Amino acid sequence: MDDATARHYRTRSSQMADIYHSVDSIHLPHLVTLLRPGDRVLDIGCGTGRDVQWLRERGFDAVGVDATEEMLNQGRRRYNLAGEHISRDTLPALATVRGQFEAVTCISVLHHIGPTELLDALYRLRSLLAPGGFLVIKTPVRHSDVRGDRHADGRYYTLRNPSEYRFFLERLGLRRTASFDEHHDATDSDSCAQVFAAPLGTELNPMETVESVLWDDRKVNTYKFALIRAVADLASRRTRVGRWVDDGRVAIPTSEIAERWLEYYWPLIEPTAEPAILLGQKIKGKQDMAFRKSLEGLARRWSGLGGYTAFRAAMERGILEESEIAEVKSLIGVISRAIEQPVRYAGNDRTGKNLFEKSGRAIIISGPLWTELALMGRWVEDSVLLRWAEFVASLKHQDPSVTPEVVLSLLLRPRRNDHDTSIARSAYHGALDKTGALTCVWTEQPIKTGKNLAVDHAIPWSLWFTNALWNLLPVQTGVNASKSDRLPTRTLVESRRDRIEASWEILWQREPTMFRAHAGKLIGQSMDDFGRHDRNVLFDAFKNSIEFTAANRSVKRWEPE
Repeated sequence: MDDATARHYRTRSSQMADIYHSVDSIHLPHLVTLLRPGDRVLDIGCGTGRDVQWLRERGFDAVGVDATEEMLNQGRRRYNLAGEHISRDTLPALATVRGQFEAVTCISVLHHIGPTELLDALYRLRSLLAPGGFLVIKTPVRHSDVRGDRHADGRYYTLRNPSEYRFFLERLGLRRTASFDEHHDATDSDSCAQVFAAPLGTELNPMETVESVLWDDRKVNTYKFALIRAVADLASRRTRVGRWVDDGRVAIPTSEIAERWLEYYWPLIEPTAEPAILLGQKIKGKQDMAFRKSLEGLARRWSGLGGYTAFRAAMERGILEESEIAEVKSLIGVISRAIEQPVRYAGNDRTGKNLFEKSGRAIIISGPLWTELALMGRWVEDSVLLRWAEFVASLKHQDPSVTPEVVLSLLLRPRRNDHDTSIARSAYHGALDKTGALTCVWTEQPIKTGKNLAVDHAIPWSLWFTNALWNLLPVQTGVNASKSDRLPTRTLVESRRDRIEASWEILWQREPTMFRAHAGKLIGQSMDDFGRHDRNVLFDAFKNSIEFTAANRSVKRWEPE
């Protein structure tokens, strides 16, 4: 909550208390049907504590916190609530709150939280839920007095699509069980209350929609496999590339999918692939895929220069010739047009055609499907690869030597062969030679020699398969071995922010074009000069990518001993 918003509640506490008292809490009757007497309930943003009192009168162990002492004082006078029942604290820290609760309510609070703190706040809400517990949030959808991100009275007041909250909370492992829409005549506004349940144990969301496309859809080529793989890849590893639209669906730039296709198909058509692999049904007068010749030409020119890995590095470093840049743009255009085919035909009677829709330069999918793919992207990708390999091997005119195992090994090649940290390593060695010492990001101990310098994948390669520069940090060799394939804890990441940003500065100075490209893809927007704003946005995206990966993959967390 910013200063203007806090000041509003402090100076108008009596007026706000009257408004608070007059608004019905339609979520409470539903919530109590989910709880047992004696269950612990936390009301965040409790205001005067009215809902706390209502719950306590019905036998629940309810407490509340609010950011404004003046609002709490109103509640103590009106409801005779003790200090142990309502107290001052704020999201995202909630530093005084201990333990877990069978229910947490957060009513008309999250719209006062800015974008850089929102995920921290949602993560904190999730951490407070006991197994099987319930979270209730209520957020404004429309308000006649709100322009931009400000209410007419000066409060920070951002209107987000309810699907955005749902998306992030489901990425954190919760499941939405109910929602309620409200209209308020007095303020000419609409709001949405949503109820989420924490799992009792390990729960996976169903993937019937994707499975039906993979197994039931008719296929003449591999495009549907490539489309689902690309969307799952983007949803699980580059969340911010998706843009939520007004109807709760998600728009994904077609160019982002096309870039993924270039990577996926490159190993399948390389000159070294003998015999040539057929990637679609053999139809007289048609290629098995529309962009084969263009991609084969590009792959042939790079075959003696390091292949796809060298090509991608040259593109990201901005060192391609103008003619090469034009060639790549043309190829991306051809692939983008090919993507329109699976967009038009992916879906069947079970899925309720169609799963995808083209809109300008973007592909539109439903919010729930995007969320499922974000939650289950890694497992979806594995399933896609197996079905893709089986389909290619089964094509009528395929060479008998092209078995599912052969195809799968090529589809997996980027995972196996691209574990390359040489650019980051060179930058850190250069800094070490210049200054005489580096600092290990995770232990803050000095790295004095190149022999003791290792490059750590903050998010392990086995989880994200990315050598993006923001993910490559200097550490001592022993620390790198100790961390292995584990994720750093949230506390460790936050406490080492200065060291992480100092490492990024080294990479930015050495490889500005590549760093800008990698960071821009993570944060979902262009990055200019790597100033304080860009650093804040990048660190926020970096930190939350680690948390999403931990939540979705049940990965062990690590701190140095």
